[in-house]
This record gives sequence, C-alpha cells and structure tokens, in this order.
Amino acid sequence: MSEDWPDFETLRALAARLREAREAQGWTQQQLADRSGIALATVVAIEKGQGGLKPQDLIGLAFTLSRSVSELLQRNAINDEPCSSRSAALAIKAWQHGEISEGQLARFLRTDRVGARERVREMELAKTGGENLWES
Repeated sequence: MSEDWPDFETLRALAARLREAREAQGWTQQQLADRSGIALATVVAIEKGQGGLKPQDLIGLAFTLSRSVSELLQRNAINDEPCSSRSAALAIKAWQHGEISEGQLARFLRTDRVGARERVREMELAKTGGENLWES
C-alpha cells in the first residue's frame, strides 16, 4: 500500500460508514472497541476521519460489524433512498416476530433505533386508521 492510503475522501467515507454501522447495532464506541479488540482511541480516530489506519484494524472492524471491508470503504452509497413502504412493513414484521434485531431493522430502514421505533409506530397508526395503540 502507498503511504497516501487511505486518502482523505476514503477516510471521510470510512468514518461515516463506520459510525452508521456501529449505530445500527446500537453500540457505543467503547462497545465496538471491546467487541473488536481494537483500542477505543483507534475507533474514535477512525470515526473522526483521522489517518493511521492499519489494515488489520479495518478487517477486524468489518468482521465485528458484519460488513465487508469494501462496504466500509465505499465512498458513495449504493442506494441511499428510503426503502419502500412494503419493504419496511416486511422488515417490521420480521422484527416483531424476532427474526431480526432492532439494530438490523434500523439498518434496513436506514435510520437509528429511535427512527426505527418511530417508523413502526407510523406503520401501526396507518394500519389502525390513526388509533394509537402505543398509548393506553
């Protein structure tokens, strides 16, 4: 690898993708560091887009987050558009049946856990004609 790797744009993309992946799991930086065996300072530096990235750290983070290295390094998202209502409904149903975790649901919906819960509430309200089943 050249001394210029990774370049600034790659570091910025990696910082954003790493943060998104970590938040989709509902983890803090400390939890990611503990699970991956990488120093907290390294995780913080990567999320800030700072240099000094070691290939083995990148591989360890990708493995821990169940992502590919290429996905973490990708500069442009494949599809940043929100998923369709039908796809969201199927993902929510899978979550409600315990088939996927809340973090996986949030990742699928391209949001965080709070956003995922809000999307579930919106879908429930639409299904019940506006009656809020969450408040009793």
